[in-house]
Parts: sequence; structure tokens; C-alpha cells
Amino acid sequence: MVCQVTGGACEYTGRDMKAAHAHLNITAAEWDRMVELFKQVLDKHEVPETESGELLEIIGSTRGDIVVE
Repeated sequence: MVCQVTGGACEYTGRDMKAAHAHLNITAAEWDRMVELFKQVLDKHEVPETESGELLEIIGSTRGDIVVE
């Protein structure tokens, strides 16, 4: 999904985010931890701040479909 929405040469053909993650019952705390780990990976690979921010916005836009409140 990230590859496609960032203009990569791939096409996501899986289920929508809500359907794909519903059975996982992901909590807000688990989501926050995933975001923190994602930030660490971006930093480790020296992804520039602008691109890092854009990726975090893309990931963040899926939170409502993934996190069980």
C-alpha cells in the first residue's frame, strides 16, 4: 500500500484497510508503538524530514480503519 501511494511501481490489490485489519483488534497503544518503530526505521536509514513527514501522514491516514477504539 505504501509503495503505491508514494508513486512506486506497484499496485495494492488486497482488501481495504478496515477489512484487512479487523480481526487483529489493534489498540491505540499498539498503533502508537508501530508508529514509533516506523520513525526509528526512517531515522536509521536517514530518510529526509520532508519525506519522513509525508510517509507518517500516509500511515496516519489509515489509523481510523485499523485501530479498534
